Amino acid sequence: MIEDNVFASPYLGYNHNYAMSLYLGDPDPGSQVAQSVVGNNIIARNTLSTAAFSPLFMPASAFVDGGGNSCRTSPAGSPIVCLNPTPPSIPAKGVALPGDFLSGALQVESYTDTRGQPVTSPQSPSQFMSSYAMFTVFNGSIQSAGPGFVGSGSGGFPYAILDQVRNVVIVEPCVGPCGNPQAAVFAACAASTSTYRVQGAFARANNSVGAGVGVQGIVFRNDDLTHPLFQASIDPNNPVDPTNYFGGTGTASFNFPVAVAQGDCLRIGVFAMPGDHDSTFDATAVKFQITPGP
Repeated sequence: MIEDNVFASPYLGYNHNYAMSLYLGDPDPGSQVAQSVVGNNIIARNTLSTAAFSPLFMPASAFVDGGGNSCRTSPAGSPIVCLNPTPPSIPAKGVALPGDFLSGALQVESYTDTRGQPVTSPQSPSQFMSSYAMFTVFNGSIQSAGPGFVGSGSGGFPYAILDQVRNVVIVEPCVGPCGNPQAAVFAACAASTSTYRVQGAFARANNSVGAGVGVQGIVFRNDDLTHPLFQASIDPNNPVDPTNYFGGTGTASFNFPVAVAQGDCLRIGVFAMPGDHDSTFDATAVKFQITPGP
């Protein structure tokens, strides 16, 4: 039995998609090493890393899901079902993007846009994005490469990537192939009743001027999209300078205090425009700080 363990910061090594791998027997199907005969290994109540997929268990038939395992995403064929933990608590010093993109202080979510439309599934609007060590995206003629997170929609959307050359986080929502429209959202929760200063900006990050219909940058509390703390639209008819995304006209900045109760979660995300049916050109740069104090 593997029970009641905490795997906080595993090293993402050769197989970057998984927090770690657990093999019972030789993992190489072509190996001449005799395979172990194993079974009924219960995996229960473990806090697994949210930096990547749940651990890779092989052979899957040798393991039994005992329930209560918190982890990011259960890959196809996994013997366990991940329970999405609540977003992490905001550290005493606050939290920021891009600085905390990979620190674990932010939960990266594929968030169902529930505004003005029926939602079929999931029942909970926030779902973990899966993680990969490195990938590359093209937005117009702009190439961004770095570590990132990808949702479950067709074609690798929505996504959030840290462009390591420019040190900027680029996200893109998903409509069309995702069924329910999915936003790319960052979340963190208050550890106690407090007041925070929330400041940052959204900026268009695709230099195909006029392509698409634009996006909405939204800051909201918990799952309350009906009463956003901040909302602004960015249309596609703005030139984009990838050396300074936030210095152009296609930006939306925010700076405000917000009082929160213990457990309240602040979410900052990029949504497709309502009624949009193609998010191909919706890449958006995001930066923010959430700091204690008015």
